[in-house]
Amino acid sequence: MVVTDPSGKRWSGPELTNLEAIKGRVPTRWNVYDARGFPTLWFEASDPLGVYRIRAEIRDEIAGRKVVIDTTLEHVE
Repeated sequence: MVVTDPSGKRWSGPELTNLEAIKGRVPTRWNVYDARGFPTLWFEASDPLGVYRIRAEIRDEIAGRKVVIDTTLEHVE
């Protein structure tokens, strides 16, 4: 997962790579949730205000596929 700050530079927040997701069978296809790889973002007072871009890549090692999620988050006062 890569987070960029309002100026477009990589944000120096927490390390968000190689998070573990679900391994094994999913109990139900309607409720896929596992908190082991749940990323948490927090801002310090010194972080610039503005729109941060969050881009995550989720890989399915069994099927050999990936899904890219791209969204924004606005840090306001």
